[in-house]
Amino acid sequence: MVIFVISFNILISLLCFYTAWRLQRWRRKLTQTANELNAWSHRADILWQAPGLSDQVLQGRQGINRWRQQYTQLQRQLLQLQQLLRWASLLPVGLRLWGQRTRSFRKLDGNGRFPRRR
Repeated sequence: MVIFVISFNILISLLCFYTAWRLQRWRRKLTQTANELNAWSHRADILWQAPGLSDQVLQGRQGINRWRQQYTQLQRQLLQLQQLLRWASLLPVGLRLWGQRTRSFRKLDGNGRFPRRR
């Protein structure tokens, strides 16, 4: 019974040692990541304080807005063109139906045939 208790305590202590070792590695990794993020933040602050950068950013945003307006206008034009092409694709069918309709109203000649058009 004593051997079981000692073995169980050793197993628990090894498990705690392993957990502490993993937590230490995780802490180092988090510290390293936090330091890198702080460095990036510092570089970004320096970059944003560069002279003339705010004007360039503003010009870039205005350019993007112009491109978006042009894109939406082109989308509208494309939609109108697609609608026009749909209607145009129906034109041959309509002409064929109209031609059949006008033929049925023409008078037959003496032989029971439609007269030829000139």
